[in-house]
Amino acid sequence: QTACPRSTWRGGVQISAARRRTWNGRVEVSQKIFNFTEDQDLKLKVGYDAAKRRPYGQIRENNWTLDTDLRKNWSLKYDL
Repeated sequence: QTACPRSTWRGGVQISAARRRTWNGRVEVSQKIFNFTEDQDLKLKVGYDAAKRRPYGQIRENNWTLDTDLRKNWSLKYDL
């Protein structure tokens, strides 16, 4: 993990010793934007899941989260 002033780069691989066919690999970049608007911070995340062979993205604002696979699926969540 390498941290830039407001960006984070992450990557990793997990392999199960019990089940050699199971593995996960992801690479992602995230960016935090503080005070995007008054009293609101914004976090952007884009990555690639190598095990599922698909990209993904996320936009998060304090209580709202928009998740997408950058193709056709998306979900919107609100945290109380």
